[in-house]
Amino acid sequence: MRNGLVFVASASTVVVVLLSFLFLNYFNVLSLSQMFPKQFGWLPQRTSLVEKSRAGQRAVSQTVHLKASSLFTGQTATIEGKIREVRGNTLVVEGKSGLVDEFPLSSNFTVYTYSPGSTEPSTSRDPKSIDLAKNWVIALQVEGNEYKIVSASHVPAVSNP
Repeated sequence: MRNGLVFVASASTVVVVLLSFLFLNYFNVLSLSQMFPKQFGWLPQRTSLVEKSRAGQRAVSQTVHLKASSLFTGQTATIEGKIREVRGNTLVVEGKSGLVDEFPLSSNFTVYTYSPGSTEPSTSRDPKSIDLAKNWVIALQVEGNEYKIVSASHVPAVSNP
């Protein structure tokens, strides 16, 4: 009888530990699916997005099931829109949808500006060289646990003759 109770206690402890790992992974506290994507990439994770608009903010939670692979070397995103403000090492960006957010600059941030008729861009590492009146394509990459801006590119519109 005593061996049966020890087995039940051991089994229930294992179940509690497994459930704890699943819970911590889901809420990104201990992200097993990111630490060991080959073994645990199938586990679901919860992501929280914050939508910012001129009227304020609202949090949107969603569960995202994305394929993870040990072949991935990075995670990137692109925003098309206007750069509203340069705050030191942070840019305030407004997308085409009107949503506004701010992102830190990567240590290798570069500004690319194409002149009409030119095939080579002029480059700058100074965020103050950004013309706030222009439309930009902003490239971001995950560094650490956040997206950072690696480049901002302005290509002038081509006019039809």
